[in-house]
Amino acid sequence: MSMKPAAAPTVLAVFATAHEARRAKVAGVFRAARRLGWQLRLIEINHRFSLSIADMMKAHVPDGIIVDGEEFAHRPGWIPAGLPYVAIDPQPGFRAPHVIRHDSRASVDAAVQHLLRLGFDDYAFVGTNPEVYWSRRRARQFRQIVVAAGKSCHVYDRRDDLGRWLEALPKPCALHAAIDLSAIPVLDFCAAHGIAVPDRIAVIGSDNDTRLCESAWPTLSSVEPDYGMAGELAVGLLDDLLSGRSTGSAKLFYGPARVVTRASTTLRGRNLHHLHEAIEFIRLYAANGIGVPDVVRLMGVSRRTAEQLFRDELGVSILDEIQRARLDRVCDLLSRTDTPIGQIAAASGFSSDLHLKRLFKARFGLTMSGYRAVKSKTA
Repeated sequence: MSMKPAAAPTVLAVFATAHEARRAKVAGVFRAARRLGWQLRLIEINHRFSLSIADMMKAHVPDGIIVDGEEFAHRPGWIPAGLPYVAIDPQPGFRAPHVIRHDSRASVDAAVQHLLRLGFDDYAFVGTNPEVYWSRRRARQFRQIVVAAGKSCHVYDRRDDLGRWLEALPKPCALHAAIDLSAIPVLDFCAAHGIAVPDRIAVIGSDNDTRLCESAWPTLSSVEPDYGMAGELAVGLLDDLLSGRSTGSAKLFYGPARVVTRASTTLRGRNLHHLHEAIEFIRLYAANGIGVPDVVRLMGVSRRTAEQLFRDELGVSILDEIQRARLDRVCDLLSRTDTPIGQIAAASGFSSDLHLKRLFKARFGLTMSGYRAVKSKTA
């Protein structure tokens, strides 16, 4: 006689979703929960937080909870004793038995490695408020990695004037901001005082807050932590607790998903203004179906000169660079969305499905469906 399968667990996801990073964590939680067939309910942390939790507990006591750990640290005591829960990114000193944490060193290292490839000798770091624990930690990690690479390191002290500190930096210099928001005053000062970015100071942030990064001038390169993976790891850990596969405490880590390169680190060296703008134009609009004539027109030079600039500095033709940007878009849609294969060509700027399929297979050695399958297994 077969046993009746257990009912799908009811799980609360308790998050403040005002920030893009936290929304990405929630998306990862929902993605993994759907695969397991969970009944998942989102509670928004706001001024009605305690009332919402009380109402939910009266309606149905959940089997487990996944909580935004940083917010939860300020609101202790509302989880019933013995109820399994997982906290994502709690503050230091917060004692939770089951935790998912950001591997900040891996993200800082991704930023430094990106900057090192640009060939700078001097490196600088700008943090947030010095009282913020993770900002101090990232500053220490940045210094360790840069010094280990044999480079000079400068860390901004918030007691100093930012403008005077930036003026005094040796140039050219590569700068990493603890978060994207800390990079904006740097870019603004450079623009106001004629310090060329990235030729004199290359800047990379962290978090890839697209609203900030895309509206900055120049647009801001940034390390994107794998926030979706944080949510998925939390679901996996809670599933182990609910199923009895795990009874002890556990701490798991998620690292960076990618470095998103934008204009603030695109070029270094000669002031190639036309090429700089063309690369940014291609990155932003390749998926809209732009062609080589559009790029040449933007650059305001002859087609021969434009092609020569691309080949001298990038080693590729203008069309090659457009196709590379479009294929980046294809890979992003395949690995990060459920967009049907048949719609991806048009969404990426390709006029022909057949042409895209041939180009993709030649570039990656896989079909698009095969690429998506591999990415879904490694996610």
